[in-house]
Amino acid sequence: MVGLLDFVSHPTISTAAHENQEDHQIPGLGFGANPELVRLYFRNLRCEDQVACNNKVNRVGPPIKLDTLKISNMRVFYCWYFLRSWSLSDRKKITNKKLIDILTDLSRSSKQLDILQLHNADIRSLQRSISEGRRFWKIDPNWDSEKCFYFLCRLFGANVER
Repeated sequence: MVGLLDFVSHPTISTAAHENQEDHQIPGLGFGANPELVRLYFRNLRCEDQVACNNKVNRVGPPIKLDTLKISNMRVFYCWYFLRSWSLSDRKKITNKKLIDILTDLSRSSKQLDILQLHNADIRSLQRSISEGRRFWKIDPNWDSEKCFYFLCRLFGANVER
């Protein structure tokens, strides 16, 4: 049996000597390892092997975007932010189609809304996009969302008024 100091001092010793060690011996601790330590050592090795196998993903294609950066979620977040200043009665009345029309008119006059890509899509895909984003942000019919508000606080710090 070879201990850690023997292995370090004799680099010519092959690793085969370590492969033939008995179950009650941990490399580096020799025969002094108690059964609990041996059990934890081998359990840790098994866990490391499982993690290494599970993390091995050969994915082809572009990197996956965060959910908050998907275009439908960005559109709806902007809509929520835009509608925050509106009264509750006006927010209740607005439909997805009416909101798209308002934002499309605004995007024609403002270059800042180009990120929403409203001019490239047809009305049905935009409505579907807004519906998906509303589900993601958990926006109620009054256009209130705790998740959006939390995200806004994270963007600008805790100094955001409701």
